[in-house]
Amino acid sequence: IIQIYPEGIRQIRYDRRTVEWRVPSGKHIIKASTNNRQVAIALSGGEIIYFELDTSGHLNEFPERKQMN
Repeated sequence: IIQIYPEGIRQIRYDRRTVEWRVPSGKHIIKASTNNRQVAIALSGGEIIYFELDTSGHLNEFPERKQMN
């Protein structure tokens, strides 16, 4: 289960452990889109960040970020 809220992303794994990803200080999530293996978020300030679920169930952030005007 993935929960997206203005200050971050929370992944609730099948064994009920949670993994948190927090937005950088001073920013917040303004838009998000998901499917069963991918998450894309847009931060205030125009930055887009992409995550993908790997085969072991970990949500990994791609190192490359896109800046939109």
